[in-house]
Amino acid sequence: MLLNRKLKMGMVGGGPGAFIGEVHRKATRMDGHIELAAGAFDINPRKSRQMGHELLLDSKRVYGNYEQMIERELKLPEGERIDFVSITTPNNWHFPIARDFLKAGFHVMCEKPMTFNVKEAKELQTLVKKSRKVFGLMHNYTGYPMVKLARDLVRGGELGKIRKIIVQYPQGWLSTAVEKTGSMQAAWRTDPKQSGGDFCQRPEARRRWQRPLAFQQRCQRYSTCQPGFYRRREQSSHLGLRRPEKFGMASRASQLSLCQRAGWACPDMATRE
Repeated sequence: MLLNRKLKMGMVGGGPGAFIGEVHRKATRMDGHIELAAGAFDINPRKSRQMGHELLLDSKRVYGNYEQMIERELKLPEGERIDFVSITTPNNWHFPIARDFLKAGFHVMCEKPMTFNVKEAKELQTLVKKSRKVFGLMHNYTGYPMVKLARDLVRGGELGKIRKIIVQYPQGWLSTAVEKTGSMQAAWRTDPKQSGGDFCQRPEARRRWQRPLAFQQRCQRYSTCQPGFYRRREQSSHLGLRRPEKFGMASRASQLSLCQRAGWACPDMATRE
């Protein structure tokens, strides 16, 4: 159905000091057909109000928590209430927020990972089908032109028979203990109760989008240690996959790649044996 107005977006998360929320807001401005209309930007109501003030939102549409946001938005007439919500919180909140907004009749765009475990994922899948609402997951790298081109080359057979896929996702921003310097993102991303294991699935998501094959054999190694300190949550993953017809894949995802800062894709120098 065509609308004669912009889509109204609500946001949960993305408050002061957050990273990905502003990325979503920039995307809406670039799109030109979406406006941020409401939000519950932080678990701290004061910080949520602060963010709403900075974004020049109507104070009545800035909420202290997402439950309050659902309740009050539903009281607004259609066309004035939000059309969909963008979920930009730490990972442990993705499932309950998505679930509750879908049950309330709102469309949902959710940051990855979708859920913390398979049980939650299956429940959410059932709920999406039942609600008949749009649920989108932010695997944004699939929108990159070079990634789209790679998929087209594979699908068109221009590369011949694919014998092996190698995927790398190197970052270096956690090669030092930045979580001890006041970084909000580093603090929750290094806490397994909040982050889970989302980082290491990113290369696999891109691989499946380009060549959707299921693998029967899997070997994976995680690293958590750095010289001088220890983290409870993995920051580096090496994954090997194999199919019966001897087709294989190697994947490496890391937030400890020291020379990534210089623009190089290199091994994890801080964790090599």
